Amino acid sequence: QQTEDLRVQNRELTALNHIISAADATLDPVEILRVLCTELALALSVPQTVATLAEPDGIALKIVAEYCRYDRGSLLGGTLCLTEPLIAYALKHQLPLFIEDAQHDPRLGDYRAVMRRRQTATVLLAPVVVRGHVMSILGLETTVPRVYNDDDLILIVNAAAATGQALEALKLHQELRAHADALEATVAQRTAELSVALKQAQAADEAKSQFLSSV
Repeated sequence: QQTEDLRVQNRELTALNHIISAADATLDPVEILRVLCTELALALSVPQTVATLAEPDGIALKIVAEYCRYDRGSLLGGTLCLTEPLIAYALKHQLPLFIEDAQHDPRLGDYRAVMRRRQTATVLLAPVVVRGHVMSILGLETTVPRVYNDDDLILIVNAAAATGQALEALKLHQELRAHADALEATVAQRTAELSVALKQAQAADEAKSQFLSSV
């Protein structure tokens, strides 16, 4: 039991360390999500994981990162409507949702046909939450029946939380950069305006001096 506990702890620490390292090395949210997908797929031995980001229109999520085993079809670029029951559930409850029979569960609606075509057995959705706001939804697919135990769920939740913190830090960095750029542009504009005003004042003084000298 002790050996198994150590294996589980090492599995989680390895995944979290890789996610944190990715956050330190890049300013690209897609790359951070790609690392999350890869780490969970390898740690949990699942053939495919995907992660989403919100579309600019605010009504859909786009799959922007994935880990895809050689025998699985890529889902990159696909979109999910926010009103889909499972997506709406994840957004509202902000908790993992496990679909044990993806090919027949009525909650999947029309997606059941897609699951049968892709030979998907189970689906697990896990939100990446930052300060009460879902920034991404993580999806894990298996092709054989699978049940996630408590240690698996803890790993998924903690990895999603670490990713959320990384995305939040990245967002803050981008906001600070945008503020600094705006401030720099304002200073440059004001400096240019003052330079023009100074030249105009100097020209007026020169004209005044010439006028007085000619009187």
